[in-house]
Amino acid sequence: MPMNRRAALLAAAGVLALSGALPAHDGPHGGPTTASFRVGGDGGVNVREDVTLGDTRVPKSKYRFAHRIEGDAHIITLTRIATRSSVETVYEVGTALIAGRQPRKGSLLHAKEAADHSLHISVIEIAGEAADHLPRTRHGTR
Repeated sequence: MPMNRRAALLAAAGVLALSGALPAHDGPHGGPTTASFRVGGDGGVNVREDVTLGDTRVPKSKYRFAHRIEGDAHIITLTRIATRSSVETVYEVGTALIAGRQPRKGSLLHAKEAADHSLHISVIEIAGEAADHLPRTRHGTR
């Protein structure tokens, strides 16, 4: 194809794309988005994106992370650190345990993208425990 014709076709395609006549690229298609939020030694965690924990929407903010055991139940708590513009808010979720191979070196919250493009905390690792914690929802685990 001669260079002038190729340039003209590329220019026409660009005009069509900018006019909305051609579908726009809607982002990367390499699979779902994932994110990990590391819990510091002081229990602080910076949740950099809005996430869902169990059935609860948790806005991006700084939190204190806690894990407690009540009988057979493992419960994860995120407490939003109060600022001048926000009050302390507590988010809790029960978890199901999936046995792991070796104790975790640090605590992490792993999130993955759902079909509606929101991020859901899917796995929680607790430092020193050899199990993954899966947040429970009203319908089971995610």
